Amino acid sequence: MYIFSQEILKTIPDEVVYAHRFKDIKLDGQNLTVYDKFDKTVWEMSVV
Repeated sequence: MYIFSQEILKTIPDEVVYAHRFKDIKLDGQNLTVYDKFDKTVWEMSVV
């Protein structure tokens, strides 16, 4: 999976494998943040 041009997770393309790793993607102010199913930040990037 790619957001912009940076890879944040490399796995086989199977939703069962990575479904628990991604819950939500939010734009929080000036940061793009990816959360897992426990609402823990998995990845974050400034979009400014």
